[in-house]
Amino acid sequence: MWTDRFKLSFPVTLSWLAVMIVVCTSTACAAELVEHLQLKSGTTLSGHSKAVEDGNLRWELAPGEEMLIPVEWIEKVQLDPQPIVVPAVSKTDPAADPIPEPWIYQLPMAKQVVDWYSQLGGVAVTWTRRIQIGGTFADGNTQTDLLDVITELERNTPIQSRQVDAGGQWARNGSKQTANRWFVNTNFDWPMEEGSKWITFFTSKNEYNELQNLDYRGTISTGLGYRFMFEPKRRLIARFGPAYTLEIFRSPNSLRQTPDMFGEIEARWPVLKRMSLEQKMRVQPSILNFELVRIFSTTGVLMDLDEKERWKLRLGFQYTYNSQPNDGRLPSDYLSTLSLVYIRK
Repeated sequence: MWTDRFKLSFPVTLSWLAVMIVVCTSTACAAELVEHLQLKSGTTLSGHSKAVEDGNLRWELAPGEEMLIPVEWIEKVQLDPQPIVVPAVSKTDPAADPIPEPWIYQLPMAKQVVDWYSQLGGVAVTWTRRIQIGGTFADGNTQTDLLDVITELERNTPIQSRQVDAGGQWARNGSKQTANRWFVNTNFDWPMEEGSKWITFFTSKNEYNELQNLDYRGTISTGLGYRFMFEPKRRLIARFGPAYTLEIFRSPNSLRQTPDMFGEIEARWPVLKRMSLEQKMRVQPSILNFELVRIFSTTGVLMDLDEKERWKLRLGFQYTYNSQPNDGRLPSDYLSTLSLVYIRK
């Protein structure tokens, strides 16, 4: 839904984008016009608009790398005021000099590396959503080290939503290890039909936690979900389905495999002008053992540090519960973090 800030209706926006595409196409023979696409989230992409299809703008980041962007996510599209004009070489003029390649192309494999880097940059722009890092390092009378790192990758199209989260926490107080946890989580959502809020999903959760004597915990699940809200800054999604969990413990060594039920809530919501709240919580009760329940909850409060809402300060709280932990371990773990976050989109 368009906000009062932009005062543009959906049909007008489609017509405006169509005109921009026609202008760019008609002038392509004389100059290569670079377009700058600005989203409401603050992200700016450089490339070329190709077409408007079913309420989505087909955007070319680089040759062979295209993406569909919902029109309601777009704030504006601008043309570069100084187009790059490529001088034409007359075939009838034998004295005309060809356009020289950059000197770096004279190095072995340089052109292939440059092309690969350009494509990788397009992929990074398309996928990367957030990079988060925080830590404390003290030496002297107090010896404390803490490192918190998380990278979130996300790519959304009208057909599919893909998320990959990876990171962890490492901490030590003197010679005592106080945290050593690492994880990789993936999630894929597909609308059941175009424009539907009902989705099907597949998710995979993978974790290592030294302090729980956990060498590996892996959960896979698939089922149905519902998108109550799915906007760049507002999101509320519920997922529910059967799951399977594998756990490998040490000291003492044990292996546990359980069929579970999987329930997850994912939420993002602005609470103040420069503050937002995010929450991910999942519950996994075992189907065969009613006394075995696993709960994973991550809560974050983000405060904007700049006007473009790229840099944020995040106060996080993480809670993990396993009703039947490994022998000698407690069922609950709590972790609070303070991190600097860079959000790409």
